[in-house]
Amino acid sequence: MFKKLGWSILFLPLLAIPLFTMDRRLDPNIVNLSGMLPTKFGEQYSRRQLAEIDKIIVHHSATTDGTPYAYALYHINENGWPGIGYHFVIDLDGTINQTNSRDTISCHTSGQNRVSLGVCLAGDFDKQQP
Repeated sequence: MFKKLGWSILFLPLLAIPLFTMDRRLDPNIVNLSGMLPTKFGEQYSRRQLAEIDKIIVHHSATTDGTPYAYALYHINENGWPGIGYHFVIDLDGTINQTNSRDTISCHTSGQNRVSLGVCLAGDFDKQQP
């Protein structure tokens, strides 16, 4: 069903996690933070056609806590990326945050960014159960 790559990445078939209702509108239970998180001045991610997406890649934050805001700052300051690398962040309490538009080609998995959505689950799953 899914394939583990390295320590923290899972490839899931695209239909394994329904993030959107059938009419393609954002689910009302998803907090939309797109465009509200820190970004690197003068830089932005490229865009793609939604039809190019064929997988969801699930990461864990490798932290015991954290927020989409903190992850965005880390990605900008430590990795030099234009903004947060994930499309969605799921908090420890289960809150789903959309952090990038689905058509954004963000940085989350080398060689897979154009064709995937990046989802980050808060927590360090090397130390605790998801």
